Amino acid sequence: MDVALAWSELRFSPFGCVPKPRVNPQIETRLIHDLSWPDDSSVNARSTQEELPSLHFAPVSHIAQRIEDLATRYPGKRIKILKGDVKWAFRNVPVAASLAAHFAGSCNADTAVVVLSLPFGWTGSSAHYGEFGGAVSFMMAIY
Repeated sequence: MDVALAWSELRFSPFGCVPKPRVNPQIETRLIHDLSWPDDSSVNARSTQEELPSLHFAPVSHIAQRIEDLATRYPGKRIKILKGDVKWAFRNVPVAASLAAHFAGSCNADTAVVVLSLPFGWTGSSAHYGEFGGAVSFMMAIY
């Protein structure tokens, strides 16, 4: 912890646990890194929205149109959709040390934790993950 405290850029936010539905909390809980505390000086409050990548969502009508196009192109074939849970997807995108410094926390007096990937709960994670996903989609389209 002494080494971590010497790094003046670190911003500490609290960790906590909340119960999961239908699970005994003594066996398993959901870890929360509260990047919205304290209200006025939290990592989320001090994130500059104008510096984040633009976030664009495709309307549901695009998915419906794609299904209709495939049904027309392949009459009589069954159209399937693949969906998945992306709750850990942010963890696959590393961040620069200068950004990771804002995602610090501590579990006890002796341990500092610095999150080195996009944290779930940061106001900018979705936008950065969208950029990453766009790059992956682009690469998949050209190969």
